Amino acid sequence: GATAAVGRCLFDLRSVAEEVAESWMPAAIRKKIDLGLELGAAPLRGDFFLLKELLSNLIDNAVAYTPPGGRIT
Repeated sequence: GATAAVGRCLFDLRSVAEEVAESWMPAAIRKKIDLGLELGAAPLRGDFFLLKELLSNLIDNAVAYTPPGGRIT
């Protein structure tokens, strides 16, 4: 229905993931964690802001629960 389309747009998942990962780099560096991202172009239709929040929560948890000197990919 019309309400299901609210907030949906076409964007590249890679660019969103890179932006979110970059925002978590200072926290990863403080813990000496290797935070990497390997993702090709990935066009996606969805809610940009919810996806950005989801990725941020995932990386937040990964940084919080990865031991110092660890690796997140």
